Amino acid sequence: MSTVLSARDLQVRSGAGPIVTGVDLDLHAGTTLAVVGESGSGKSMVAKALSGLLPRGVHATGQVELAGAPLDLAGGERTWAPVRGRQIALLLQDPFTSLSPVHRCGPQVAAALPGTPDRAQRRGAVAAALAEVGLDPDVARRYPFELSGGMRQRVAIAAALAAGPQVLLADEPTTALDVTTQRAILDLIGELRTSRGMAVVLITHDLELARERADDLVVLYAGRVLETGPARDVMSRPAHPYTKALHEANPPLEHKVAALAVIEGNVPRPAQVAGRCVFADRCPKVQDVCREGEPALVDLGAGRGSACLFAAQELAAAPTAPELAPPVLGTDRAAPVVQITGLSKTYAGATTRALDDVNLLVGAGECVGVVGESGSGKTTLARCLVGLERADGGQIRFLGPLTPTGDPAGRPAHRLVQIVFQDPYSALDPALSIGATLAEALAVGGRPRTDVPELLDLVGLPATYARRRPHALSGGERQRVAIARALAPGPSLLVCDESVSALDVSVQAQVLNLLHELRARLGLSLVFISHDMAVVRQMADHVYVMLRGRVVEDGPTDQVLSRPAHDYTRALMASVPGRATQEQ
Repeated sequence: MSTVLSARDLQVRSGAGPIVTGVDLDLHAGTTLAVVGESGSGKSMVAKALSGLLPRGVHATGQVELAGAPLDLAGGERTWAPVRGRQIALLLQDPFTSLSPVHRCGPQVAAALPGTPDRAQRRGAVAAALAEVGLDPDVARRYPFELSGGMRQRVAIAAALAAGPQVLLADEPTTALDVTTQRAILDLIGELRTSRGMAVVLITHDLELARERADDLVVLYAGRVLETGPARDVMSRPAHPYTKALHEANPPLEHKVAALAVIEGNVPRPAQVAGRCVFADRCPKVQDVCREGEPALVDLGAGRGSACLFAAQELAAAPTAPELAPPVLGTDRAAPVVQITGLSKTYAGATTRALDDVNLLVGAGECVGVVGESGSGKTTLARCLVGLERADGGQIRFLGPLTPTGDPAGRPAHRLVQIVFQDPYSALDPALSIGATLAEALAVGGRPRTDVPELLDLVGLPATYARRRPHALSGGERQRVAIARALAPGPSLLVCDESVSALDVSVQAQVLNLLHELRARLGLSLVFISHDMAVVRQMADHVYVMLRGRVVEDGPTDQVLSRPAHDYTRALMASVPGRATQEQ
C-alpha cells in the first residue's frame, strides 16, 4: 500500500492555547483510517488542519507530506487552492451546511470540476459525477431542499470527489441519517474508495461504525493520540482505559443491560492537562505516577500503540461482563396513559399520508419505542401527540380525549405531555439563563421559581447552573436542562424525539441512564423515538416499527429486535453499524 498522506507532530493552536498536540497519521491508498473520540477531543480540528480550513486565529504546524511532497500547513489560500478539492476533499456531517440552499445541485457539482470545459462537457461531467453516486441526471436541476437527506449527502459526495482527490476527509458524514441511509452512504464511500484508490479519513463518535468500516483506528482525547491500531483489534481488546470506557458506554444491540457504563466528567482543555496523562482525572484506574509525566505512545507490536503506563495490563485484561436483566419498572399496558386509534395526517400539497391509520398504546410507567427511517412518520406522530400538529382523523386518548386546550377533567395539555427535542441548543433560548428558562417552564405548570434548584437536582446538575447560559454548558448538560424544562409542568408522558442522537456515546449513556432513573422515580411514561436500534433496545419495553406512515410491526422490544417478523424490520436490523462484524 502506498502512503498518500503522512503527518508527523501535527499541532493545532489558538490564542487560548493548544488544541491538538503531537498527532502522527499515515494514510494509505484504498484504505480507511477512523479517528474517534468525544466532542472536544480535536477530531474535526485535525480534518480542518489537513484541508486548510482552520478558523481565523487558529494555526497548524508539523511535517505533512502529500503524495511524497511537503505540504505547507501555514500557507495561505494560494498554497491551499490547488490542494483543497483537487487532492484533499472534505465531506461534512450536514449536507445543508456544505451545499448552498439557493443554488441548484448541478452548478454546485460543476464548480468543483477541474479545468474549464465548455457547457456541454460540463453538463456531461456533472451527469457522470451524479451517476457515480447513484443519482439521476435530473437531480442537477433540483435544489438541495427538494432532496432527501441521503440524496443531499450523495450530491455533497459527488461535489467533493468531482476533481478526483487522493484523500477524502469525512467528518461525521452519516450522523444525521437513519440506519439504512447511513449504510447506503457508507457503502458508497467504500466503493468509491476502492475504485479510485483513495485514502479515507472517517471521523466519528460511533465505535461500531469505526469497527465495521475502518482498517485502522486512532483514538483522540484532549488533542492527544491515546491509542492506535487495526480497528477490529482495538475495539475487541482496548489497550487504553479511555478506549475501553468508550467501548463499554456503547449500548449493545443484542441484549439489554441494567445500566450503561458512563465516563464521569467532561473532556478537558489540553492546556489543563499538559505534562501528565490527559485522561487521568476521569480514569477509574488512575495512579499517582500517571500525573507525574505525559505517557508516550508505546509500540505494543502487531501495529498496536497505547499512551498508557499500564497498556500491557489493559491489553491482557478480560472484558467487563455487563449486568443483564434489569429490574422491571412496573409497566402496565392494561392501564394506558395514552391510546392512539386510527390516526391519520396528510400535509398540504403532499401526495402520500404522513400518518396512515396509526394505532399505538403507552401503558402506565412504560417506555414505548418508535423506530423507522426518515419520512416514516415518527416526528409527525410526536408532534400530534404534543399538540404541535393537528391530525386529520383518528383519536388520541390521554386519560381521556386529548385536545390542544385540555382533557375533560380540565387538565391543560401541557400538564399531560411534554417533548424533548434532538438538539438542546436550538431548543433553549441562548439569551436566557438556565434559571430563567426553568422558572418560565415552572410558571406554566403553576409552580414557583424557587423550585429551580430542585429541578436541576432532579436531572443531576448543581444549583449554581441556574446562573449559566446554554453556551456555557456541554451538549449533555444542555440536554439535561431540556429534560428539566420538560418535567417542570409535571407531565405524565415524556416524548423524546431523537433526544440523544447528537450526543457522544459517553454522554448518551449518561442521559439514557438519567431517563431510566426518572421513569422509576417519577412514574413517567415515555415515547422514545429513535433511528438507533441499540439505544431502543436499552430504553423501550415495547416497540413500534413505522414505514411510510404506517405501523408495520409492534411487540415487546426483545421479541421484535431479536426475531423480527417483517422484512422492513429485518432490513433495519441488518443496517445497524457493526452488526456484520458481530455476526462473523
